Amino acid sequence: MRLVTDYLAAAANKWPSKIAVVDEAREMSYGELWEDAEKIGAYLVGMSVPMGPVALWMGREGRSIAASQGVALSGRSYAPLDISMPKKRLRRVCSLLSPAVFITDAGHEMETREFSDSLEQEVPVLVYEEMVSLP
Repeated sequence: MRLVTDYLAAAANKWPSKIAVVDEAREMSYGELWEDAEKIGAYLVGMSVPMGPVALWMGREGRSIAASQGVALSGRSYAPLDISMPKKRLRRVCSLLSPAVFITDAGHEMETREFSDSLEQEVPVLVYEEMVSLP
């Protein structure tokens, strides 16, 4: 059985500079997606982030694909949250999900931290740009 991360790795190897994702803010090649996914996966494993679901608090953009693949590479499950939903509903989703950590981007960092603080049990918040900037 092949995993979706296997397909991304193969595409990145075969077409590293071919554009894989285009969103309102940027384009990402297969190579960039894979590189970011590897860094996120390594960060989650290397920083001893607790096992458990990872909630993605990001918009619908290419970086959310890289984040989800990075989480998968770390051996964890992920749940992309629809951050346009009312906060009350998101709190209910998170109470059922019990995420070990949130991954967000710099543009949503403050909102994610405020939301995390409002939960019964505070959930750590990791920022995409910080995770992928490490060597």
